[in-house]
Amino acid sequence: MADPHASTIAAALRTNKALARLFDKMGNTKHPRGRILAAYRQARQAIRGSADSPYRVRLILEELERSLRAIMAELLAGAVEAGVQQGRADLEAHDLPAAGMGDITRLSFDAAEGWGAVLDGQLSAIYAMVLMGAADEAMLLGGEDRLGMLTPLPVISEGTRWLGMAATDGARRVVDRSVERAGVQDEYMRQAIAALDERTTDCCLRVHGQTTTIDGDFTLTGTPRFADRLHGPPFHWNCRTAVALVRRQDTDDELSQEMRDAANAELKARAEAQSHIDDLKKQLADLGKAPDVRIRKDDTQQVKALRNKLREWKVRQRQEIHPAHARSGR
Repeated sequence: MADPHASTIAAALRTNKALARLFDKMGNTKHPRGRILAAYRQARQAIRGSADSPYRVRLILEELERSLRAIMAELLAGAVEAGVQQGRADLEAHDLPAAGMGDITRLSFDAAEGWGAVLDGQLSAIYAMVLMGAADEAMLLGGEDRLGMLTPLPVISEGTRWLGMAATDGARRVVDRSVERAGVQDEYMRQAIAALDERTTDCCLRVHGQTTTIDGDFTLTGTPRFADRLHGPPFHWNCRTAVALVRRQDTDDELSQEMRDAANAELKARAEAQSHIDDLKKQLADLGKAPDVRIRKDDTQQVKALRNKLREWKVRQRQEIHPAHARSGR
C-alpha cells in the first residue's frame, strides 16, 4: 500500500506543475507567445496611429477586454480543476470519503471578478485619458526606457495570485468539508509543499515542509511575502506552492525532515553563492570597474578573470535543483 504522506506530496507537486503551466500560458520572458501577452501585443499594434481617436481606442480596448476575460475564465477553470484533483487525491490517499464540494463554479466566477478588477481599472484609466485628450501614443505604449499605460504586467502579476488562490481553494473545498464531516479535524494537519527549483523564492523555501492545523495559518519569514501569516498559498506573486493533507503523526516524519533539509540546503547554497558574488563585485569596484559581468575592451586580464568568475557564480546561483520529488536537494 502506498504511503499516504508520499502520495499527498506527489499530488501537491502535480499542482505545483499545473500552476507553472498556467503561468506560462499567460506569457512571460521564457514564453513570449503566452495568450495574455499576445492579446496585449495585438491591441498595442492596433493603437499605433490611432491614439488620438477615442472611438477607435474604445473599440480596441473592448476587443482586448473580451479576449482577456475569455482567457482568464479558461485559466481559472484549469486552476480550480488542478486543486480539485489534488483534493480528491488527498482524500483517496487517506481513505477518507468525499463529502461534496458545493458550488465550485462560483469559485471560478468570484476569482474572475477579482482578477478582472485590475483589468477594468487599467482600461478605464486609459480611455478616460484619451477622452480628455491627455494621452498620446507614447503615454499609452511607452518607449525603450519606460512602460506605457497599456502594459500586460499588472494583469499577469495579478493573474498569478488569482490562479494560485483558485487552485488552493479548489483543493480546500474538497478536503475541508470531508475532514469535518468525518470528524477527524484533530487527526490531520496541512503541510506546505513548494516547487523546488531555481525560481523558488526565499519565502517558499522557508515555508517548505511547514505544517499547521486544518484551520491554522502558515508562518512566513522569507521574502517576498504578502503577509507574515496566511492560511494558504499564494504567499507572493508567481507562487506555485501547494498544501498537502497529512496525518498529525507524519508532520515530523522522515519525509518532512528531508523536505526541510532540502530547503535549508538550497538556502545555504544560495547564501554561499551570494557571498562570492558580493566579494567579486567589491573587488571590481575597488579596481574602479563596473561590478558586472560585461567585459570591456580596456579590461585587464585581472579584471576579465574577475568578471568571468562573477558570471560563473551567477550561473551557479541560478542552477536548477532538478528534483525527483519534493524533498530533493542540490
